[in-house]
Amino acid sequence: MIGNDIVDLLCARKESNWKRKGYLNKIYSSSEQRLIHSTPNAEIMVWILWVMKEASYKANHRITGLREYAPINIKCSIKYVEHNVYFGTAVYNGLEYNTKTIVYPDYIHSIALHNSSGFSKVTEILIPNFPSNYQELLKIKKYLLPSECIIKDDLGIPNIFNNLTKEIMPISISHHGNFLILIHIKE
Repeated sequence: MIGNDIVDLLCARKESNWKRKGYLNKIYSSSEQRLIHSTPNAEIMVWILWVMKEASYKANHRITGLREYAPINIKCSIKYVEHNVYFGTAVYNGLEYNTKTIVYPDYIHSIALHNSSGFSKVTEILIPNFPSNYQELLKIKKYLLPSECIIKDDLGIPNIFNNLTKEIMPISISHHGNFLILIHIKE
């Protein structure tokens, strides 16, 4: 199962004060806080861990159906870094997710996978300055077929539904600030 999250760094700087008293204690474990404070750019590490937690929550929600979001209960660790790509794990409700988080100049994006399908099978569609009718834009850009639409199930989980074949493809959608990103696993 898949999940993803994105943080628009400009928006986060304007809207979030992660340095305020008690903020880190509500969201991050003591080992995660040590990681934040030991890196040269603490702000970036705050958001790396945040998107890892959010992406893992979304993957977990798809598997379990549970809507309980308690970021302090999602334990993240970074295994290794290649340039601006952070590979790690997140453990939530006893399930482990592999995460791949990329730091771009304007945003940070994380993907969480529960299965062993691998990150190479993930298709990402980034829409900067996304319009409210982004589904039409996805059709214009040929990311969605004319017979396809994005629907949410009873739990609020998004899928692509093909009206002709009745096939359903699991997707994960995330948006923040100026960015919307949609991911799915290529078969």
